Parts: sequence; structure tokens; C-alpha cells
Amino acid sequence: ETMAAQGGEEPGLVSGNWVLQSFTVDEHIQEPVMSGSSITAGFTLDDSLSTGTISGSGGCNDYTASFTISGNTIEINNLERSEAQCTDPPGIMDQEQRFVSALTVADSFSVDGERLQIVYNSGDAILHLVSADE
Repeated sequence: ETMAAQGGEEPGLVSGNWVLQSFTVDEHIQEPVMSGSSITAGFTLDDSLSTGTISGSGGCNDYTASFTISGNTIEINNLERSEAQCTDPPGIMDQEQRFVSALTVADSFSVDGERLQIVYNSGDAILHLVSADE
């Protein structure tokens, strides 16, 4: 397997399993994912390489959604998740809500080797993920 050119122009690069490391919020402050929680995102592209499904865990609940890619833009729709309430670690539900909300307003993505960034809120905020695949 040869790696295609790096950058968001290669939709296949987003395929696979990713783990959220941090959120960039205002003024480029990175907030790490809470200790004791894990947020995951698995991207599966359809044959068209422009649409697919994303699924994973928000830390408490599992979720699924559909996505559409064009160049390095990404749109995530039809997000559904289970409805459990978790209390450990404290704040895990707020963190999950922030993650799933970010997905629904995702604007663009970029892949650099083992790292995936999803930009949301009109470019002001970023989800930082790392590859979970061996």
C-alpha cells in the first residue's frame, strides 16, 4: 500500500479509527480529553470516496452519523446516539455533548500521518485526533 499525498484532498486518509486527544477552543487553547474517558471516531468511506459513516463512543454513549467529503471539507449529518447517563469522571457528559456538537458543525479536515484534525465553528475550533490503528 502506498500512501497518497498528505492533506485533506485524499479522502481515503480519513478512513480508519481515531481517538480524540484534545479540543482547541478560544485563542488556540488546547483542552485535553479528561483522564479516565475515551472518545473515538471510526470513519468508513463508501465506494464513492465522498460519503460514508462515522461511529464511535462519545465517552459514555455510542453514536453513529453519516458524512460527506468534498476536497478537505466535511459535513456530518444524521447523528444519533444512545441515551445513557454517565457520572464518572465528573463532567463526562458535558465533554460528550461538546464532541458530538462539534461533529455536527464540522467544516473541514486535514490528515497528517497519524493525526487527524477536524475544524468546526467556522474555523475557530479544532478536534485533534490520533490514529488508533496499528
